Amino acid sequence: EGGLQSAGGEEGGPVMKGEKTGVLPESEIDTPAMKAKYRHERERRLRKEGQKQYVKLSEETPQDHTHDPYTEIAPREPVVRDMDTVILGAGWTGVCAAVHLKNAGVEDFAMVDHAGDLGGTWYWNRYPGLQCDNDAYCYLPLLEETGWLPSKQFEDGYAIFDYFTRIGKQFGLYEKALFHTLITALKWDESIKRWRVSTNRGDEIRARFVIMGGGTLSTPKLPAIAGGESF
Repeated sequence: EGGLQSAGGEEGGPVMKGEKTGVLPESEIDTPAMKAKYRHERERRLRKEGQKQYVKLSEETPQDHTHDPYTEIAPREPVVRDMDTVILGAGWTGVCAAVHLKNAGVEDFAMVDHAGDLGGTWYWNRYPGLQCDNDAYCYLPLLEETGWLPSKQFEDGYAIFDYFTRIGKQFGLYEKALFHTLITALKWDESIKRWRVSTNRGDEIRARFVIMGGGTLSTPKLPAIAGGESF
């Protein structure tokens, strides 16, 4: 029965009044057992070889930005114009930034990503058994806004990618996206007080603001499987 209720403020704005929810008192929570459970889940996911289970990209195994195994790269006309904001990346950082811009009434922006859809690392990684190693209710944003609920504690990768597309459709992000596009130059032009953003698709955008949303998972980590480099 608890939760937040709205009441009229003296200045006409809503005032949120918090009421206690039915949270168990600390004396009734078995904290050691809870910590032991999470420790067990962590140990199940750790590998003794650590980072040695991966190999880095090299000249023999280069990263190919011209090939997308999931989405055909379609031709499009270059975008050459002034713009309020450019978001670099369409993973969680880029998507959340776009949603917040929309909510603030900002519509003149573009999202740039070399993938063929929203999702960031969840677009590129689709191997069998893929799951997120963080609690879904902590990791996934905008659950209240979308009404979407995770199906399990460590959500499946395909479900997370589907959730990206749900957010994109609900908030109208696809019309703002420049997919299969790589940034080739990002320079501040003092004479016009704007960022000059150049891409491999011939785009020349002059933006007031640039939001960096590249994240930390943009570099592939390949499994160290014998013969993998020639597969």
